[in-house]
Amino acid sequence: MASTPHSDFGSFVASVLPRGRIVHFQKNETIFSHGERSDSMYYIQRGYVKLSATSTRGKEAVIAICNSRELFGESCITAAHSARFHSAVALTNVQAVEINYKVIQSVLWAGGGVASALVVYLLKRSLGIQQSLTDTLLLSSAERLAAIRSSLRSRSTAGGQPVLKVSQQTLAEMMGISRQRVNVLSRARPRA
Repeated sequence: MASTPHSDFGSFVASVLPRGRIVHFQKNETIFSHGERSDSMYYIQRGYVKLSATSTRGKEAVIAICNSRELFGESCITAAHSARFHSAVALTNVQAVEINYKVIQSVLWAGGGVASALVVYLLKRSLGIQQSLTDTLLLSSAERLAAIRSSLRSRSTAGGQPVLKVSQQTLAEMMGISRQRVNVLSRARPRA
């Protein structure tokens, strides 16, 4: 099936990247933290980024791991100068394009296929997060671990990057279980 302007994420990227600025982050560098002013979105050109939220008790949960050709920081489109609802940390060296919220808002206000492409992208991302939550609630720990590893591997291949080697601690944060439990599951079952 041919791509339509409403579903072509590439049209959105092509329209906003020239208006952004290239930024670089070193491995383990914080890109932004929960509560900071949300005034830009990022498009990853190379590397991996971990998005996480922290509870009031200090427990961290990994929301997503993003790689090349993905956006993060979309809270900037909700309102001017809103606060970040999560943190972003570079898992590898990262090259991204930082896109000011004014650029994003101008694209959305202009409407048309480019705006629709962003909306479709964000809806697909929301569905992915919902699926991840469903998996957390319904699958066993072993099944979730296999699914996460498979997803990371397939997304790396699709993004043309080397497979990200994720620590047991990060896997535990993604799954909501202890690192020790991930260790036991990793030894008990062959890697998916």
